[in-house]
Amino acid sequence: KASFFLKKLDIRLMILIFSTYLTTFAGDLYYYSISSPDFPKYSIYFDYFNGLVERTNLEQNLSYYFLHSLNLSFKNKYIYEYNFQSLFDSNIVMTNNIFYICGILGTYKLLNYFKFNKNNIFFALVLLNFFPPIFGSRLIYKPEILIFAILPWIVYSFELYKTKKLNSYLICVFFLGIFLFTIKPTSSAMCGIFLLYRYKNLIFKEFKKMILLLIVTLIIFLPLILEDFNSNGYFYLNHPNEEVYSDQAPLNFLYNINFKEIITKPYHHNHADSL
Repeated sequence: KASFFLKKLDIRLMILIFSTYLTTFAGDLYYYSISSPDFPKYSIYFDYFNGLVERTNLEQNLSYYFLHSLNLSFKNKYIYEYNFQSLFDSNIVMTNNIFYICGILGTYKLLNYFKFNKNNIFFALVLLNFFPPIFGSRLIYKPEILIFAILPWIVYSFELYKTKKLNSYLICVFFLGIFLFTIKPTSSAMCGIFLLYRYKNLIFKEFKKMILLLIVTLIIFLPLILEDFNSNGYFYLNHPNEEVYSDQAPLNFLYNINFKEIITKPYHHNHADSL
């Protein structure tokens, strides 16, 4: 029985699981998520879901922050004043990694659908565990990791619809798309351009069906959109002005280069007035 089990054991999968666990554990152990630069700004969503404030005065979709608060609520009986910050910090990492695993599964399904070599797929996914931007997004209280969790499944559903022509796959595209395109305006623009470019022929070929499904999806999700507005005080695209982000560099920032000081004084912040 033991030998049969070992034969069935996929070493590639075990390496992927181990590397995912290792990076998650290392991040939780060595990085203090609530000390990240953007945490003070977005922690108000946690205050909102705990009834401490009536509005967030931000513009982002509530889904990501709601899921974090929901996950933390399961640990209420273990939360005390002395361990609150530690549990909150760990909750950020663990919830983000749930989203990350969803993204890993979606990426695997997509690459496998495209008939990539399985050794290459697992190798790429293991490398992804250590890729700094992805690793960083697994540790901070910001919704970018949710983009990674959703986008592969949207592409996968689009590809299945192209070949099987089942409306259920197209419904999945629009259902997941509502969450994807209400995370952040910048991510909406990038993902939207990518999807329009890749599936432009399919979209224009079945334009009426696409528009109809889009309208139906928006009607279904209208209460969610209104809830976001009531909770935030801003619509999704109505970004609040903040003084800390209002400074603009002059035009000469693009071409102001002191070549002499680059060599003689290559010190931190010494060239802050230059691109």
